[in-house]
Amino acid sequence: MSNEFYLRGILLKVQDLLSDSDRQKLHFLFGTVIPRRLRDDSKIHGTIQLLEILFDKSLISEQDLTHLIKAFEEIGCMEAADQLKGYQSKLADEMVNDVTNRCSSRKEVILPTERLQTPSLTSILSELNRDLEDDGGIVEKTFRKSFSNMEIDRDHREWTLK
Repeated sequence: MSNEFYLRGILLKVQDLLSDSDRQKLHFLFGTVIPRRLRDDSKIHGTIQLLEILFDKSLISEQDLTHLIKAFEEIGCMEAADQLKGYQSKLADEMVNDVTNRCSSRKEVILPTERLQTPSLTSILSELNRDLEDDGGIVEKTFRKSFSNMEIDRDHREWTLK
């Protein structure tokens, strides 16, 4: 099940927590964002349309409900705000776990540094040129021009001026 589907389910449950007075306050808060006809329609279908407009105008998204949470806090609907905060917290935890899992799986394929060989300057430039064939080897030309007055001490792997 997608996060968007899950979020929309939570938003429907939150609707059950709102009184008619809460809906009127919510519509008033978002009065500059929604059309006048919708400001006057504080029934559940009007509030669902309000949420759709907030999605359409990118004031809320499945990753960021800050605007809506603040609105619920402003009108005193703490339970509704807490439900949305819980969703955001769960989403953040999932994202952290996903990143952690990706990083830990990559660690398994990283070789110890003593087995790695540093690529030569020529191989790096060749690779860049292959990637930039349309540019006619501009990277190599620029690099060679920039470092034409330098030479490399291969024993110490340092660049020095000629």
